[in-house]
Amino acid sequence: MSSLAVKDIFGFKVIAPLGTGAASMVFAVQDPGDKQIYALKHVVKNTDKDQRFLDQVELEYEIGSKLSLMNDRLLLSAAVYQLTQGNRLFNPPEEPTIVLQIGKVRARGIEAEATGEILPGFERA
Repeated sequence: MSSLAVKDIFGFKVIAPLGTGAASMVFAVQDPGDKQIYALKHVVKNTDKDQRFLDQVELEYEIGSKLSLMNDRLLLSAAVYQLTQGNRLFNPPEEPTIVLQIGKVRARGIEAEATGEILPGFERA
């Protein structure tokens, strides 16, 4: 699926492609009912090997916000996420040739970032 040719996914209007990887594409989409904008991850099974991405991802949630202050001299962003994967595979560091199936895993976290121009020409992240 070419990200440029996609106009609609599952009833959501595609605004723009955001990224690709791991047999998936991420789009900025808009719900035609309430006009709310979301990020939608579309996992595509092109080969039998891609089935592992569908098996692994059970639930992904992320909510965040960005704020621009002082005429874009200070940019703040924050997000909260939870990712639950099933059928997770693990390679022990001491035996990299062994693959273990460890079942379901969950990752939760908070991400925050501040980027700003402290003085003209002096930026910090």
